[in-house]
Amino acid sequence: MRTLEEFQKEVLAPLREERDEKQAAALEIKTKAGAEFMKRKKDIMEKESEFKAHQKSCLKEFLGKQTLEKKSFFVLMDAERTDAHAQYQKASHDSKVAKRRANEEYMDKLGIAFAEYNKERVANGDCPVFYDYRRGTIDERKAGYDENGWPEEPKPEAEK
Repeated sequence: MRTLEEFQKEVLAPLREERDEKQAAALEIKTKAGAEFMKRKKDIMEKESEFKAHQKSCLKEFLGKQTLEKKSFFVLMDAERTDAHAQYQKASHDSKVAKRRANEEYMDKLGIAFAEYNKERVANGDCPVFYDYRRGTIDERKAGYDENGWPEEPKPEAEK
């Protein structure tokens, strides 16, 4: 019969070696898989960081472009608003000028018409017609035109 030491050397030692080789092979598989995993994980993280950096730069570029477009749009709208207001102001001014011109022409023609009429009246021996803003025309005074602009009421005759 073998001794315990011989049994350990002859039977158990080769079994342990075989087990250790298989465990080493299994460990090597795990180590290779771990190294491959770490390599792929590193690649994935690099791709993610590149993607995020690209997204960040694209977003920054987009926001810059949008800000520029927004500013240019509002500058254009302010210019259009200012132009519309200027056109309205010009039209308003032109309207006032046209009204003033029409009134001046009317007053000039009215003055000429009264001058001609007064020439005719003077030629016929009548007094010329004039208008005093404080008193009205002679004819208006004769007609009883009040300074307030209303004809005077005829006074009732006293009853006898």
